[in-house]
Amino acid sequence: MTMGYKILVVVFLGFLGCKSDCLYKENIEIINKYKNGQISEKYLTSIVICDTIKQGYYFRYSTEGVLLEKSNFKDNLYQGIKYKYYRTGSLEAVTLFNNGKVDSIQHRYYENGYTKSIYNFKQDIFSGQQLDFYENGDIKEYSLYAVLGEEKLLFIRRYDLNGNVSEQEGSPFTDIFFNADNYRKGDSIKIKAFYAKPPSMISEVSIIKMEDKFKANYTYKIINPGSYFIYRDIINADSSYRLDINLQLSDEKMTNIERYTITLQKIVK
Repeated sequence: MTMGYKILVVVFLGFLGCKSDCLYKENIEIINKYKNGQISEKYLTSIVICDTIKQGYYFRYSTEGVLLEKSNFKDNLYQGIKYKYYRTGSLEAVTLFNNGKVDSIQHRYYENGYTKSIYNFKQDIFSGQQLDFYENGDIKEYSLYAVLGEEKLLFIRRYDLNGNVSEQEGSPFTDIFFNADNYRKGDSIKIKAFYAKPPSMISEVSIIKMEDKFKANYTYKIINPGSYFIYRDIINADSSYRLDINLQLSDEKMTNIERYTITLQKIVK
């Protein structure tokens, strides 16, 4: 596609003023055009010393006049929801920005309307669960990234076209956070644990507690809590506090059952 040159059309909607001895104009609508006269971009801006700063709504079009992007800017950075479209007019992606960075859920679509991916971001990096789908809507890949710190892949499971697991890497148990580094007898302990929960899987978490080599006479159980759980308790141990956390993943018909165990232990001082 030949872009040609662009024509700049400026519509004054605001005022002409002076900020810090600078030439300043705000609420100006900028319209850029292709050589054939079709609008390529339309957005609100501010001009400071003849420099344009995108400020407000933004529209981008193809040479045929098809809307390709609808978004908002703040100080030249994406802010809020950005809609991206195929040249056919079908929705391609919906992304939420905060100060120019992707900072929430992003949905991407195939031209046939089926979901292509559902990604979770925190300040431009993958965070938490990520989903990819085949063009027919079936699951293609499930992955889980660390929710804090730098981008880190913790678990990934890939599926073939028949819905069978073709590859898996990592442990379903991922991030585990304690409310303190050290504990004494009588302290409150709080654990927030994240784990992988692939689509259409039911999860069951059971926790067996052992204090000073004595197993507790009860099991803490959570049915289908989602992708994380929170455990709270009061430490009555004199020397050690141990938890055996058992995770069971199964399909709705219980024909496919997966079991995993992780042990957490703290020294009581």
